[in-house]
Amino acid sequence: MVMMGGVVVGVSISPTSISDHSAASSWTFGSVTVTVLNGTASSYTWSFSGENFGTYAITSGAGTATATAHVDVSFGSNTTANMDCAVVVNGITYNKTCALSYTIAP
Repeated sequence: MVMMGGVVVGVSISPTSISDHSAASSWTFGSVTVTVLNGTASSYTWSFSGENFGTYAITSGAGTATATAHVDVSFGSNTTANMDCAVVVNGITYNKTCALSYTIAP
């Protein structure tokens, strides 16, 4: 939270983590939403960091407050990554992260 002109601005992400499994070698996760309290976001930039054994992409919601990620598993049966969102509110960038985990399991 940051005080802007006497008003506290808060930025949160929900959920903070998603862990899924299925028998498929690719998977689309549930949506992730960034919420801004007492401010107006001028941009949302979604990206991934720390990808392990998977190719990640934003399948919907790029540039908006709610986005959905997809993974294609490239090696083994488990993949993890961070789904990051850089939100600009009143000229200040807030970085929020949702941890993603997917396991191929029958």
